Amino acid sequence: MGVLDEENNLYLPGWFIKKLDASAETGGDGAPSRPLELSEIKKGDFLVHRDYGVGVCLGLVVKKNGVDIQEFLAIKYSDGGVLSIDVGRLDLVAYFAPSHSENINIDSLSKRGSWARKKLSASRCAEE
Repeated sequence: MGVLDEENNLYLPGWFIKKLDASAETGGDGAPSRPLELSEIKKGDFLVHRDYGVGVCLGLVVKKNGVDIQEFLAIKYSDGGVLSIDVGRLDLVAYFAPSHSENINIDSLSKRGSWARKKLSASRCAEE
């Protein structure tokens, strides 16, 4: 969904809302949006995927297919499912919260309808 700061400002990833105004594209603080940087995240941090919701970062996974080697970012969800995202598609993932954060609701890969409802609800709130 998003992150609230001390002044109750809500920050959402740019892809979260279909119709973005200029402040949403910059994160609301004037700073330009940028892709997720692997060097800035740690195992255990909470990440949010555009289509699957909030999960826990497991780190990088290297998969070999014959002579080809590919790197993926692995995110684990509440139902135990693990999503592997090609590092070339990190535009679909945003940082959500550090690993020590409390009361983070992790989504489930088997209940994608729940994430869709959360996105719709947040989108409606943002439009108001």
